[in-house]
Amino acid sequence: MITNLRLVNFKVWHDSGSLQLAPITVLFGTNNAGKSSVLQSLRLLKRTVQSQRREVVLDLAGTGAFLNLGQWMDMIHGHDVSRDLTIGLQWRLLPEELRRLESWPGQEEPTAELMSYELTAGCSKSGHIFVRQLSYRTGTHTYCMERKKDGKKYNMVSSPQLKRRVGRPWDLPAPLAAHAFPPEVTSFFQDADFTSDLGLLFQWLMSRVHYVGPLRIYPERTYLFTGGAVESVGPLGENTVHALLAVINSPGYDERTRKTNLTLVGKTNRWLKRLGVAIVEQMGCEIVGLREEVSDPRDPRPGVWFREIPKGVGFETADPSDRKFIAVALAHPDRPPILYALDVDDWEDVREVAARQGLSLIHLCPQTRPVARKKRTARGH
Repeated sequence: MITNLRLVNFKVWHDSGSLQLAPITVLFGTNNAGKSSVLQSLRLLKRTVQSQRREVVLDLAGTGAFLNLGQWMDMIHGHDVSRDLTIGLQWRLLPEELRRLESWPGQEEPTAELMSYELTAGCSKSGHIFVRQLSYRTGTHTYCMERKKDGKKYNMVSSPQLKRRVGRPWDLPAPLAAHAFPPEVTSFFQDADFTSDLGLLFQWLMSRVHYVGPLRIYPERTYLFTGGAVESVGPLGENTVHALLAVINSPGYDERTRKTNLTLVGKTNRWLKRLGVAIVEQMGCEIVGLREEVSDPRDPRPGVWFREIPKGVGFETADPSDRKFIAVALAHPDRPPILYALDVDDWEDVREVAARQGLSLIHLCPQTRPVARKKRTARGH
């Protein structure tokens, strides 16, 4: 898990300082405060690592990508192309990764659980992005490649210092992309085979970074799910429902406690109970699919159905993307409240209708509620 992140001269950030991250981290701020930039920095690193072009230091606008940072001038703070960009982060190593570190030479002391990474990059007058410095640190061990003043080759600086092999002291070429030391390091220095693991550990970290929203495609009324694992939610969020269905009732395994975790439904219920709202007893394809008529969760008998939205009571004007919340609330015997923060106008339009059906709507940000206005009487779909 990533525990700290620092951005220097990245978009709106002149220097973010050390941003402490937790299992759940919420970013608050006004427009253009840099919230999206924090996420974009991680997505930039992930895409660069996944790229097959190792000569590209930062893949700013890869083909087929859902993140386009433009050119160096567009990304660098203040559009000052003479500035260097720095992205640094720290993450907690997994048990299998710690075991890999224990095999490194000079690891007599207890292996640290945290690994730090820092990249400083610049851009030449011709528009070529280059690595000025790339470093990794774990415990008291530091391994860093620095660009020479001539701008062509690199030095290796480490603590403890790596010993050169006998022979001519050749200069090192540039790092590979934004994260890996070149293979020449293992050729020029003694007992340096482990340095290739540094880039590998960073690749593994980036493979666990996933962007899950916002969805870039419209939801469908039905989803065909054939079972099996889903690798990711997809760049457009097209696999989100399938990913949820794949794990919805499957318990996970906690490596640290060696115990089976709650299912996704169980974890959701635990938080809903704290919030004092509805408890989800069962979730499956029928509910997620949201067909015009779905199985009644209150009656286990086959063939018992209820309509998604009761007709003739006024819900016809409800936004189609909001009807799933109304359907679930109506289906639950306790008529739980519906919480919302966005789409204020849409929910205000159905507030009176919901009240007549025994549903309460709770606006989480009442200070943003619009001034009373003429109610819309029709909505085009």
